[in-house]
Amino acid sequence: MASTDLMHRIVALQQFDGSFNLDPTVCAAISVNHTVVSQRAQQRGWDSKAFAVTLVLAFLKEKLASLQDDWELIADKSRIWLMQNAAHKADEMFDEAVKIVA
Repeated sequence: MASTDLMHRIVALQQFDGSFNLDPTVCAAISVNHTVVSQRAQQRGWDSKAFAVTLVLAFLKEKLASLQDDWELIADKSRIWLMQNAAHKADEMFDEAVKIVA
């Protein structure tokens, strides 16, 4: 799948409020194992939506960096949602997300 097609697929999965659901569709779009990341979120006591947001942000940064001008506003909306809902765990979740999507 072309990078722009992949980016559009991810953008279409974003919720109106800027979040993403940690579901098989989102996980498939960013090429991570749904079961593994769901278990990781549960084991660490992380909100699944917040972890999904960090996974998507990490994927965009790591895998679609060349398209940053195209996805930056979408990412900003997700970052705002993340800061409003899980700011205290955002850095920890993002660090883990980068390891997973790398």
